[in-house]
Parts: sequence; C-alpha cells; structure tokens
Amino acid sequence: MIFKVIDNKIIIKKLKNSEEKIVHLDNLIKITNVSYNPSNKFLAVNGAKNKKDYYLYIYDIENSICKYNFSGKFYEIYWYSDNMIFYNDGRTINSLDITLNEKIQYYKFSRIEYTPVYISLNKDKNMLAFSTWKRKGRAIFILDIDKKEVEVKKPSCWAYCWYDSGSIIFSFMKGGMVIIKKLDIASGKTSSFLKNIYDAVIRYDGMEYKNQVQEILEMLNSDTMGRNDMDNPKCFNGRIYFQIIIFAMDKRIAGVFSVNYAKEDLKIHLYSNAGEIRDYHLFNDPDLIGIEWRTPKYEGVKYYKNNNEVDLNGYFPLNQSIFPTTTPYFL
Repeated sequence: MIFKVIDNKIIIKKLKNSEEKIVHLDNLIKITNVSYNPSNKFLAVNGAKNKKDYYLYIYDIENSICKYNFSGKFYEIYWYSDNMIFYNDGRTINSLDITLNEKIQYYKFSRIEYTPVYISLNKDKNMLAFSTWKRKGRAIFILDIDKKEVEVKKPSCWAYCWYDSGSIIFSFMKGGMVIIKKLDIASGKTSSFLKNIYDAVIRYDGMEYKNQVQEILEMLNSDTMGRNDMDNPKCFNGRIYFQIIIFAMDKRIAGVFSVNYAKEDLKIHLYSNAGEIRDYHLFNDPDLIGIEWRTPKYEGVKYYKNNNEVDLNGYFPLNQSIFPTTTPYFL
C-alpha cells in the first residue's frame, strides 16, 4: 500500500485494486512517520502541531477517527502486535501498549536525535534488532525482548535485514567495496553471503537479462572500474533483494536485483543509469518496486513495473512492519 498527504488528510491506496481510504488528520504541520498495524485496522501517524509539540495518533481506518493519541516523538515505529509498538524517540528504544498506555524503555543512546536506527523484529518476535554508530562503525544491536537485555553484535554494518529468526544478512565495506555477509545471532559469527556483484550474476544463464548481465560483466572486468557495491539487502517472499551501483567505462549503473535463498534465479527489478538509489520498497506484486532516487535533477520516490515507470508520483510507500524502519519522511 502507498499513501500521500493532501490538505491535512492522508489518502491510502491499495495497489491491488486502487481502492482508496481517507483519514482526516488533527492539524499537523509536519508528519514524520506513517505505518499500518498487522491487521490493517489502525494507522499510526506521528507528527507535530507546532515546532516543539509532537504527537502519535492511532486512527481507526474504517471509521476515519482517532482512537488513541500520545504526546512525544515517535520517529520510527515498528508494530509488534495490534496493540503494541516499538519505537525510537530519538534518545531511547521503547515499547508502548496503545490500549493500556504502558511504556517500557529498553535502551538509552548516549547521543542521538533524528538519526534513524532501523528497528525490526525477527519472525519469532522474541528479538528486536536496531543499528547505530558505535566507535568507528555502525553496529547491530540485538534486544532479547523477554530478558530485556541488549547485546552489540557486529560493527561496520551499513544496512541489514532478518534472514530468519536466528540470523541477519548485512552489508558493509571491505577492500573499498560494499558486500553482503551473514551474521549468526547465537554465536556472533559472520560468514560470506554474496561476495560481490560478480558472484551474484555470473551463474545467470537465461535470456531475459542477457544484455544487462553482459554489460555488467564487461564493466566489472574493465580497468576503469571505480565502484562496485551491493547494498541494502531485504528478504521478502522467499527472495533476497539488494541494490547495486557500478562505475566503469564512463558508465554508471544503478539497480535492484534479487536471488532466491540458494543464491540462484537472478531477477533484475530495476536497471538504470539515472543516478544513485537512496532506498527501495517492495510490494506483494513482485513486478512492482518503489525507488527513492537521489539524482542531480530529482529526489523522491518513483514506481516501476518490469523496469517501466508507473504513474504513482506523489505517493509514499506505507511502512507495514516487514522490513527495518527507514528514515523519517518529514512531510
């Protein structure tokens, strides 16, 4: 699902049938976060009524009424259940029971404000991961929810996602390239996952992406190759997605690729020389992808289906607590 904000109301669009729901807001001058709960009954909206007073509103979608409201900053929200959220308020990681208004603080940062920490739960919902700076690198923190204990697992992480309930895949820089590794939570040990872009595309023997794969291999083997990164892994519907950026032969290639869990069956969801990808968003429709572009001429979200642009401009992807939380929108 996607949304846009117009005249102090949020318009939610279902991509499957283009059905729209309208939620009327409470005079917010700025919105930082919008997310659905697991049953799609409630919409959480965090925003400001003025320069210093922030509120979290929980709206009943069907009736377009505000069911609950809480004062405070909720920069990143991840739904644990229909009644409970985890959130980053800029200084601490907390849970909030929205029906009982009960808050539990789990972790306090030494220095942080406005910085995203990318909260996400594993499938068993017994561990919460987040990531922030520690010493010289961005580390992965694991919160054992039952024990209320936080452990630092791995420095030098760029982006991550849960691979299964006991392991995480993450990107980090090695030898001047961004690659993807796997972290076992119990042991703290890391292992190679995708060594480089060459490792991801070399086994492709189909015809659909033959020209793109050939161009990539030529660029990777070029003496002019200046950048060769694979970043931002996301596990979804049995596939591992990642974004790439390659500079070589006076060319620039940016894209989003995916492989299955056996690291085979390569699919190219976007292939472009338009600029750098800030982030990407996945939907139940496997052919649709949302791209947050960062180019000299354009910064924002565009949508593509089979590498062709779809006219959904002005809409933002709606966070449904599947992937780690993202940077606040500040709409």
